[in-house]
Amino acid sequence: MEQNKGLRFRAKVDWWVWLLLAVFLWGMVQTAYIGITQYNPVPLLISIGVAGLVLVLLLPAIFNSYSILEDDAIYIRLGWVSIHIQYEAILSVQEAPGCANRGALSFDRLGIEYRSGFTKDYLLIAVRDKDGFLKELQARNPAIEIKRREKRA
Repeated sequence: MEQNKGLRFRAKVDWWVWLLLAVFLWGMVQTAYIGITQYNPVPLLISIGVAGLVLVLLLPAIFNSYSILEDDAIYIRLGWVSIHIQYEAILSVQEAPGCANRGALSFDRLGIEYRSGFTKDYLLIAVRDKDGFLKELQARNPAIEIKRREKRA
């Protein structure tokens, strides 16, 4: 297994992700309980299957998401998915407003716009040390445009 060398930034996970997971699991426990008390295996099997699928997909995203700033590229890991983006391909990084949450488990996230072949692509990530991440990214490629939101008073 290849070890990525570089500066590692852990992903940020907001409290609402944990709340949604807890509410979902509580619903699955209730469904399983109904199946057990009514001697009906269908709700029990459905709750175990759905909960297992969600946990297999969501837990890696919570516990195995990070970004590594390597010498020539950024390596982004979002649960089961990983992507390499060369620094020359990055056009801009901005603090992402709105509720679109593709790939980031926090509303405090960064949008990375980059060239992918002949098209532009966009990826959302959330890092715990956003200021340090942006500073290190800018040091690796000063041509990257960093767009910060103005702080509200």
